[in-house]
Amino acid sequence: MTNSIQQTWDKFERWQKRYTKVCDEAIDEIIEIDEYDSEGLFLLHCEELECGYLDVNTPSKQELQKRIQNKINFLRGYLVDISFDGPQFMSDYSSFISMQYPSRCNNAYGVWLDQWSEIKDEDVRESGDSRHFQGIEIGFFCNSLEDVDLESMNVILPFQRVVVRRPQGKKWDTESSDSIISQVNADICDDGYPEIQVNKEKFDEFLTLNLIWDQ
Repeated sequence: MTNSIQQTWDKFERWQKRYTKVCDEAIDEIIEIDEYDSEGLFLLHCEELECGYLDVNTPSKQELQKRIQNKINFLRGYLVDISFDGPQFMSDYSSFISMQYPSRCNNAYGVWLDQWSEIKDEDVRESGDSRHFQGIEIGFFCNSLEDVDLESMNVILPFQRVVVRRPQGKKWDTESSDSIISQVNADICDDGYPEIQVNKEKFDEFLTLNLIWDQ
């Protein structure tokens, strides 16, 4: 039975209250033991992916809590956009939201979207079309990229880079990276734009896709 649009919104409101509480507790624990583990993935920003861990001495507790609120705001804007495609579409493409809990992130695909590009770092695009979110980067978790609508996410955050982490940090290879590239192509590419560039000679825990919108 398909959830109505209101039922999906009600589910989201219940989730965001639980999520905020769970994340606050997780942040306190990380700060207290001064140690990073896989549960800290939910807090990472794009610039922290290169070292692959959260330096808890750098962001304040308030800054970490702000990251949580930014994700909630982004997902709220995303839900607004996909709601225009009807209740079934909204229900299907919002189910991944339950994967955001700290304890679930390591066993899911981690995806980070941002407006910075190694190829054309001077082309910082404007903020997206949402009154809920006006940031320049976001991270989320899902069982598969097919569970999300990247085209709608690009409306909320016009991104130039996609960074993906496999479940449990498994290393990338040609087959797995080609699968992700195909999924991104099918979702957001139209008539060859954007061009997707990836350095396959540097496979590691994180796969970086640079999207070149202008030729």
